[in-house]
Amino acid sequence: MAATNALAGRFVTGDTPRSGLKGRARMMEIAAANAVEIRGLVAGLLEGIGRPPTVADEIAAEVIASTVVRGRRQRENGHSDAMERRALPALMRAWPPSSQPRPDPRAAPTATEPGSEPTANAGANVGGTNAAAQ
Repeated sequence: MAATNALAGRFVTGDTPRSGLKGRARMMEIAAANAVEIRGLVAGLLEGIGRPPTVADEIAAEVIASTVVRGRRQRENGHSDAMERRALPALMRAWPPSSQPRPDPRAAPTATEPGSEPTANAGANVGGTNAAAQ
């Protein structure tokens, strides 16, 4: 007696109603759509910091944007986005606020910035004793 598959002939491999694409091609399409959305969010985040972005700013903005997009995709697919929702507040706390822009660390200090002028006692503390205090 020959065994038969009850589902044989009912489905065609890769036949999906969503886009007609198969496996890898569909994954690439989704990745491209996510990348466009992430780039838009990154641009918005970097625009709001009020100064030229550093490499660290760009990385942080990309991490935040990726987390937001991943959470959106999880919800769209009916999955929990709890991990992304837990991570996002910590990421946002580390993000530089737009109301208080930090100085560009790549810029040379100017004479008006505190700590940029040499002090009169520079080098006076030799060997653990302060020469000016004696």
